[in-house]
Amino acid sequence: MLVLSLIGWWYGVGFATRLRGLGRALARTADNFSIGLMLRTLFNPFRQIDAGATGKGIAEALSAFVSRLISRLVGFVMRLGMIIVGTVVLLVLLVGSLVIIVLHLVVPLLPIAGIVMLVIGWVPEIQVVLTW
Repeated sequence: MLVLSLIGWWYGVGFATRLRGLGRALARTADNFSIGLMLRTLFNPFRQIDAGATGKGIAEALSAFVSRLISRLVGFVMRLGMIIVGTVVLLVLLVGSLVIIVLHLVVPLLPIAGIVMLVIGWVPEIQVVLTW
């Protein structure tokens, strides 16, 4: 009866807890990289220092325009880099989560597979190659 109880927990509450934990990890990672916010503010200026209100001359207006243009370009490059890194990290985490889910489902079956291999007499071939 204990074995059935453990298997019931493993595939029931334990599996649901594992899925919630993996979902929270994905959500935390997406929140840390703020991919949605980065996409919404992709072309916003990045740390403008001297692009305030334009002065009276055309030279000051042109200088402010160029400063804003450079600031937007820097902001675009920085945000795009963070979006790419965040997407890669999320994809790696997603693949890792899928592997963990599959392993969670398969691990209780491994002793049964071992017993079956023992009964049929299957032994893995291990080749040791020594190089001198």
